[in-house]
Amino acid sequence: MSTNINLREPNLDKWFQTHHQKLNHWVPAVNVYENDQAYRIEANLPGIGKDQIQIQYEDKILKISGQSLKKEENQSVQTWREERPQGEFERQFKFQREIDVSQIHASYIDGVLATTLPKSEVAKATTIQIQN
Repeated sequence: MSTNINLREPNLDKWFQTHHQKLNHWVPAVNVYENDQAYRIEANLPGIGKDQIQIQYEDKILKISGQSLKKEENQSVQTWREERPQGEFERQFKFQREIDVSQIHASYIDGVLATTLPKSEVAKATTIQIQN
């Protein structure tokens, strides 16, 4: 099965992650899966409310974005280390094959956003039988 999704170069992702954090932006970690029927993207978004996440699909591009709100600071507590990302986040994925837009499904359980994008009938692989 050949992949039909463009993902950024891992080193480039690392660069964006480092520099975006300085600008109050961050890049969530994702797993991307494909089978004959669909693509599935799972994004780690722990501690983020469902209402703070947006998912858009347009022109073969899936965009997952949102914001991790910073908790109110308690003046009586000194922060020693903050490693959890805060601020705006975004990931985009460009698909080469057609997606059945009416069947895109997303769920958010235990901090993992799972988005399933079924392939269009046009895009599904098929075996052609040779007739006599």
